[in-house]
Amino acid sequence: MMARESRGSAFSRHLRGLTLALLLPCSAPVMGQDSDKLVQFDTPDQGSANPLGREEQRYLAFGEAMYDYYSGRKFNALTRLLVNRKQGLFGQGDTDYAELLMGELYLTLGLPGKAEALFDKLLEKELLRQTRAETWFQKGVLHYEEGARDKAIEVLESDNVEGLPQQLESRRSLMLANLYMGRKDFARALEYLYDIPDDTRQGAYANYNMGVAMIRSGQHSKGIELLRTVMDLAKGDTETNALKDRAALAIGLTALRRENFATARGALQNVRADGPFSNEALLALGMVNYDRGNPKKALPLWLELVQRDPGHKAVQEALMLAPRAYEDLGAKPQSLAGYQHAADTYRQELRNVETAIRQINEIEWLEKLKPETPPERAVPDPMSDLDDYTAKSGPQMTYLYKLFASHEFARMFRQYVQLDRLRMLLGQWERALPAMGETLARQKSELSAAMDPVRKQLVTARQQQRKLETRAHKLVSDIPARPSMERPEDVAGYEELIMWQRVQKLEKKLDNASGRQAERLRRVRGLLLWDIARDAEQQRQQQQRHAGNLVEKTALAGVRTQSVEQLVRDATRRVRGDLDESFSDKYRRLGSLQDEVNALIDDVKQVLKNDALEVLAERRQRLADSLGQARLAIARVQDESVSDDRQQRSGETTNTDEEAETQ
Repeated sequence: MMARESRGSAFSRHLRGLTLALLLPCSAPVMGQDSDKLVQFDTPDQGSANPLGREEQRYLAFGEAMYDYYSGRKFNALTRLLVNRKQGLFGQGDTDYAELLMGELYLTLGLPGKAEALFDKLLEKELLRQTRAETWFQKGVLHYEEGARDKAIEVLESDNVEGLPQQLESRRSLMLANLYMGRKDFARALEYLYDIPDDTRQGAYANYNMGVAMIRSGQHSKGIELLRTVMDLAKGDTETNALKDRAALAIGLTALRRENFATARGALQNVRADGPFSNEALLALGMVNYDRGNPKKALPLWLELVQRDPGHKAVQEALMLAPRAYEDLGAKPQSLAGYQHAADTYRQELRNVETAIRQINEIEWLEKLKPETPPERAVPDPMSDLDDYTAKSGPQMTYLYKLFASHEFARMFRQYVQLDRLRMLLGQWERALPAMGETLARQKSELSAAMDPVRKQLVTARQQQRKLETRAHKLVSDIPARPSMERPEDVAGYEELIMWQRVQKLEKKLDNASGRQAERLRRVRGLLLWDIARDAEQQRQQQQRHAGNLVEKTALAGVRTQSVEQLVRDATRRVRGDLDESFSDKYRRLGSLQDEVNALIDDVKQVLKNDALEVLAERRQRLADSLGQARLAIARVQDESVSDDRQQRSGETTNTDEEAETQ
């Protein structure tokens, strides 16, 4: 006889069915599905990450740009800001901090027109006091960099820059001091230099500039005193040590001009022998001894100097001073040899200058001046700072590198390097576009082929998940809050449930039986009910835990299905997007940019060539004059030697005649 299905057996079968369905692998697509082709369901948010708000996204993007900015990758920083503005994240009227950084980057990268337009646009809005002050400050920096001194002073002295942070306030005072020193208004320059704190890097530069300003205005004692505070700074980094040497050299030269030889000597001895100003210090220290009438002490200093790089101006001056000291000491042969050595050196340097001029007429002469790019930065940031320069080959390279003493040449050369890096970057993009186009075409082909079956599988999986979720919730609601023995099968364990079903079958089979079999069956039934009742509470709690786990798993399956739907929508947009047209437009845009960059590079090359030829022509003229002076000195010494010989011979002849007459 067929047994009637109990509620407990139905629950067990339902539980196993739900578990099996959740454990079966889901054929989820990798990409695909448009939103209008999917069945939309209300899915729970359990297990999904909280999306970032718009303001959080802005600050995250701005933080990435600031990281690139302070890491020296300013081109990357500007690119990030422009991309985010294109996507609508910045530029909505409430992101002034990003607009201000963008303007500063434009200014740093040599785009003053764009920077000024951005600053003017910012100043038209209602800004915070500090933000407005920083915007006006950057506008003043723009005029300062362009050489518009009057406009820079007008902006930097106005009330609009009040409220700047201390660091920017120090920079403002230092720039104003430099501007007034350029006007030779040293008193006004000193007013701004006094405002800079002494315990900062700007303070050290301010004290140096203040000392120079006082010396130029006639306050020599006060100026030397301020320069001495810079000279006496503790040893620090390379920049600080160079500033100390420069201050000591300025004190020495000032004291030398005033014939205060003791002060000059004490200051010049503080210049490091391996520092960038050691050549000037040796030359000046020798002059101190020479002007004090002691050429013997000046001679070793100048002899040390003539052994250094002959392309340096101080070395070239020492080439004439050393033989002059020999001459004063009466050492005519050594003096003549020194002048001849100077003439030979000047002649060789003239050849080097001529070689440098010929190299400038070559096509790729600027490539020889470019700094080496480390292997770890094979693709540098186009606008990153240039590395230190080192001569590559040939003595003529010294004169090519001397061109960087001109601020204008160094600025133009930096622009040339940046343009060359941009050209390299554009070339890399141009080479990368074909591979990206092929990848896009292959992806679109694969996605198009897989889209229809993926949509069908996804819809089926979504419907199954929804059904499982409904059944799981129904299962939870069907479980009574408290266990009841009215239906023992609902609270029985698995083994007890099997035993209870067998007892029920036997009862139906022995429905009319009596005697010992019925009594034994009744006792077994009672013992089984006792076991079920004893474990009822524990079984009910376990059933509730299993049912709760099923609800959570079905909810998680819904979240996963929702994620797959998003992937499908993204894939559909990729297939149906206008990326093909965008690639074609990028090809055209890259070609236009490359032509524009090449034209700019040709213009900058011509300007650099003209400046270089002008500087080298001036150096050639100076060397030619020095060579002429050396030849005149050689002729003079030779004439004096011949004259001395004649006088000596004449004296010997006179003595011989006198001796003969005496005899």
